[in-house]
Amino acid sequence: MQPKLSTVKNVLQIIREVYSRKMIEAQQFLTGYSLNLHGDGRFDSPGHTALHGCYTLMDAETSLIVACQVMKVKFYNTHWFVILGF
Repeated sequence: MQPKLSTVKNVLQIIREVYSRKMIEAQQFLTGYSLNLHGDGRFDSPGHTALHGCYTLMDAETSLIVACQVMKVKFYNTHWFVILGF
């Protein structure tokens, strides 16, 4: 049995609200600090064509996620790509 569409939309809305609130809290906490940022990007496995990827920045000292952004990717061949949005 699949969940009702209205239930899924409500859950997604709650996730967005909590995520936004936590990102604001982390950014306010880190305001004024010297940051040591580490980044990581995730895309599909090799051999698959990824249309979107996610790039995340984390402060190494506090382990807080500072930013997480979904990006659209354009492949020119299987080995090189250009990030179109961050």
